[in-house]
This record gives sequence, structure tokens and C-alpha cells, in this order.
Amino acid sequence: CLALGLVLMQGDFLNSTGYSTYDYAESPEYGYSGDRDFGAVCSENEYAKKILLSTKAVGPHVANKRHDRIHKLGVLCSKGGKQFGVGKSSDMKTEVGCGKKKPIGFRAWTTKNALQRLEPVCDGYGQYDASGDKKLGSSIGDNRKYECPNNQYLAGFSGSYSDGHLNSIIGHCRRIN
Repeated sequence: CLALGLVLMQGDFLNSTGYSTYDYAESPEYGYSGDRDFGAVCSENEYAKKILLSTKAVGPHVANKRHDRIHKLGVLCSKGGKQFGVGKSSDMKTEVGCGKKKPIGFRAWTTKNALQRLEPVCDGYGQYDASGDKKLGSSIGDNRKYECPNNQYLAGFSGSYSDGHLNSIIGHCRRIN
């Protein structure tokens, strides 16, 4: 009886392993956790066709000592609308998607200070199509990959934001009817 109670309780809250039901899932939080400051998640029955982002150079003003962190973030939804977590359409310098495939997850490079880089993980063997790989941020910190549970697609992101960059990120997945 106790084991059944623990199994039932797991689906009721978000923890370090994430949250998952048949129709919806959330990744664990990657990066420096904090209060939920932003959310860019598509509506029901939509997935995030593209990730929209902008990066900002940080570090000492010395050649080859600076790197790019995620600064602004949004998503282009499968039915054409956009959702912005931090920033607005004119702030987004880079769009990255899966071409004709659908995003089934994401890869995030994080440190205790910030979200450094973000890429979609594409269905099947599809590779993302970035408008300039460097514009996705720097490959610094922990490289974490999250794939949505079976038959779910990436719907967007939430996380925390401060001091001009994203501190953490949670991926949201959804079954599309």
C-alpha cells in the first residue's frame, strides 16, 4: 500500500526528475533554480515548431575570453503564433527548428550562473536547422539532454531569469491530437 501511495504521489508534483503523465510532461529544471519568472509555452494541440532566441556576450572585454549566454527566449508554435518568455519578436536574432521533423526534446548547456546554449532534439534522425550554430550560445557547462516521453512533442519552456540572462530552464512536452 505504501509503494502504491508513493507511485501515485510522484505524478502530483515537480521534482528534480521532472513530471510526466500520458498527455503532458515537464523536464527537470536545468541550471540555477529559482522562482518561475518566464514561460513560453504553445497552446493545447500545438508544439514548438521553432525555438526563438538571442544571445549576449559576457565575460571580460578581452579577445577570446567572452562567451555567449541565452539572453531572450520564445517559441514559434506549430499553428503560427509566437509565445515569448523573455523578450519580444524584434529581440529574437536566431530561429532554430527541426525542418520537416518535430522537436521531441532539447539539449541545454547550463552552469550555476546561466543557461549558456539551447538546441532542439529532433524526431527520428533529423538534425536541427540553425541560422548559424554559434548563435545558439556557447557550449559551456553541463550538457543535458531531455527527450519527451513517447508520442509527445516539445511545447515550450519556462524557467528563471535575472541580471540579463536565463538562470534555468524547464522543457514542457505535450501529446498532440
